[in-house]
Amino acid sequence: MTSVLGGLQPDAFLQTYWQKKPLVVRQAVPGFTGFVSVDDLFAFAAKDNVAARLVTVGKGGKRALRSGPFKRGVHSTLGAVPWTLLVQGLESLHDDGWPLLRRFDGVVPRARLDDLMVSYATEGAGVGPHTDRYDVFLLQGAGKRRWRLQSKGDLSLDDDADVPTVRRFVPEEEHVLEPGDMLYLPPGVAHDGTAVAGPCFTYSIGAIAPSIEGLLQNFLGFLSQRVDDTADLAAMADRRNGRTFRVIPPEHPVGGAPLEPPRRAAGTRSPGSGNIGPRRRTHGSENSSRVTGGAWARGGGNGFVDRPK
Repeated sequence: MTSVLGGLQPDAFLQTYWQKKPLVVRQAVPGFTGFVSVDDLFAFAAKDNVAARLVTVGKGGKRALRSGPFKRGVHSTLGAVPWTLLVQGLESLHDDGWPLLRRFDGVVPRARLDDLMVSYATEGAGVGPHTDRYDVFLLQGAGKRRWRLQSKGDLSLDDDADVPTVRRFVPEEEHVLEPGDMLYLPPGVAHDGTAVAGPCFTYSIGAIAPSIEGLLQNFLGFLSQRVDDTADLAAMADRRNGRTFRVIPPEHPVGGAPLEPPRRAAGTRSPGSGNIGPRRRTHGSENSSRVTGGAWARGGGNGFVDRPK
């Protein structure tokens, strides 16, 4: 399978760009225009078990956020207002989702690939400048999107807004992506994507780098589950043998600290958001959340808790 990095070798990418600086790859997937339509996205967004967000741009550029599920045909009621629809977990909703996600095997470890989110934006629409706490590959589908980036300076967010955006966004570079082009962004780079010359689709592949705290929490959760399973099996054996005693799991593991269920580590995407606030888990890690053509996360970056990058 052809690498999505063009002529760049994965080792060179990891050494020079991964979690360090942005990279634009022209024709990362030659001839790619996507595989979903607007009607497809709204059909998915109408389901209760699908994480979807709708961001509209009002007067003065003020953005409003709505969470799915949405009724069929809701977009026909939006009029001329610029809007963006984001749907997460496409790898489990469409037959072509997993094959696209697997194109990134070998670029980054498979365990770090989180999910595939697709955003559709009408001309002039976007979710605004924001940052993410995870790596993201933004693959352009049909249409064009202009990306403006800022890596330095004040990247604080206006958390009072419905859709948190960077307060003082001062772009340092700009790129217009056409179908098949891709933009890689490491965590913490502010980015603002806008559909130009008509509507566009962006396919967002998120990659999570687990923290030490998160790994430890997950391991403790695994141990806790093993203790519970052992106790259940012992109790079943007691009942079969007519005995009245059973194994009681200790309140404290070796070391003295009580076992607790794993908690989502700060900085990871959480269920329910997609490039919009935290998002639901679809595969891979237990954390997910993102909004735009990229990925948003509360506890993850720019700010949608229960999530739009």
